[in-house]
Amino acid sequence: MDSAFLHARTLFEFFTRKTQDYFYGHDEYGVTTKIKSSLYEKHWSSPLHARLMQAQDRSKSPDVKSFDPVESKKHIKNIDFAMELVRMWRKFACALQTLADKDMQRLGHRAVEILDEAVVAAETVRTNKVTQKQVAQLKKAGRLPKDFAIPPLS
Repeated sequence: MDSAFLHARTLFEFFTRKTQDYFYGHDEYGVTTKIKSSLYEKHWSSPLHARLMQAQDRSKSPDVKSFDPVESKKHIKNIDFAMELVRMWRKFACALQTLADKDMQRLGHRAVEILDEAVVAAETVRTNKVTQKQVAQLKKAGRLPKDFAIPPLS
């Protein structure tokens, strides 16, 4: 999870902050409008920073919670970050497409294509035969409810 959280944090920082001496932000590509994420800015930023960037006792930092209304009391899952980052990526790509620079417009179109390809790949990972076999085994062992199903990505 640390690796996924660290990669997610890097993207959140890129989308929500301007370039500084030690990292690139959205403005480096000519996108002047900040891409906001209340989930990251209000709920995830501090716990992620404390848990990923500080050498300290992690038990003293707050948990990073899921913000799916159904799952709000549970710990965060990679899908929570993924859904928010997909939303932000689309906004960034659309912003690139509106720039006067033709190279940036092409980059914006390519960014959408890459995202769409990644979503298809993620769906394949979630629904392939190996995953379905593991789900069936977990149901049989009683570790998953009998009616458990992996919902499609939207």
